[in-house]
This record gives sequence, C-alpha cells and structure tokens, in this order.
Amino acid sequence: MTYETKYLIDVSDVLGVEFECKKCKTKIALAITDSAKAVWECPICNEEWIVSGTNEQNAIQNLLRTFKNAADALQGRTFSLKLHIAAPPKP
Repeated sequence: MTYETKYLIDVSDVLGVEFECKKCKTKIALAITDSAKAVWECPICNEEWIVSGTNEQNAIQNLLRTFKNAADALQGRTFSLKLHIAAPPKP
C-alpha cells in the first residue's frame, strides 16, 4: 500500500504575506487587502528590497491582488481552489 501526504491551502486561507529583511531579520506582515501599502524597503535598517516602478514591484502587487480577487470570486461557488504547497521541513 502507498500513502501520499499533500499540503493544500484554500485560496481564501491566504490572509497576507510576510516580508523579512535578510540584513536585520525584521519581519513585516502585510494583509492581502493592503496590497497598495506594500513595503519596498526595510523600515528598521532601510535596506532596499524592491525598486519602485519595476517589474518586481508590479508582480508582488499583482500577486496580492490576485489572491484577494480569487478569494472574492470563489465565494459561493460549487468548487474550491487550493494551492499545493511544499511539505514542512522535517526536524
């Protein structure tokens, strides 16, 4: 017999994203509804994360909007959409 473990999250379960500065380890949580307020530099050490007006900035803002729009669009539908994510690392 074969067993398979999958890790899935519903699109509506995605509440936000977390930015972590690789320089000073500061973490900033951003709700999906706050996509316009995305942080482009570390508020503690001022390390630049993303240059304003670049493809990277657009991609991150679009990702946040996509999660919000998908969750809203799927409410009341006869199916669910889930993201297949990597398994947590083994201790």
